Amino acid sequence: MPGDMNIALTLAQQICWDEGYGYRLGGHAASHSDGVDCGGLVFHCLHHAGYNVADTSPGTSNMPSILRGIGFTEIPYSSSYVPKHGDIVVMNTTGHGHTTFICENILAYTDPGADSANTAVIPLAKVEASSSRGHTSQGDSKKNGTGAYWEVWCHKFNNLFDPNTYDPSEVFIYRDPNFTPLTDDVVAALMLMIFGGTSKKRRKKLL
Repeated sequence: MPGDMNIALTLAQQICWDEGYGYRLGGHAASHSDGVDCGGLVFHCLHHAGYNVADTSPGTSNMPSILRGIGFTEIPYSSSYVPKHGDIVVMNTTGHGHTTFICENILAYTDPGADSANTAVIPLAKVEASSSRGHTSQGDSKKNGTGAYWEVWCHKFNNLFDPNTYDPSEVFIYRDPNFTPLTDDVVAALMLMIFGGTSKKRRKKLL
């Protein structure tokens, strides 16, 4: 399973701060007009980080077998689960599911719902593509007029999933057993290089 999760997570963050992407079911970030969905974001990033997966949106129901097949460790959800940097969470594989990256010490919206525009480097965040409005166009309206665009975003970790939406028995965590996270000082330097601080104007210029 050659691949570098550090590269995958960095690419995922770049896509999430690039407001040119809209949410589109089946999209895999091939271009701004292609858009991206949750599985497409994960697999696009894994593919370009050297993992043996197609650059596509595989559909949530197919993700577990693909990730197991390339050597990821599968961890069924339990109440004792402790989120770790680089975890891929796959939810509700038999219905309308969702997939997200878990990241530590990254630039993200400080409000889990991104109801404000405040950003900071925070200890634990989700990096995901999601939309409660179905397909959205690139640069679409922000949630409640402030904060994150609804399509692709990095935001503070609140809870792993809503048990009213996803059955805990249908939640699985996937880890690359060979993944070694970058040290905090390297992450800080990398974020400064990529984003140049937390200014949205600066982020957009860099991206």
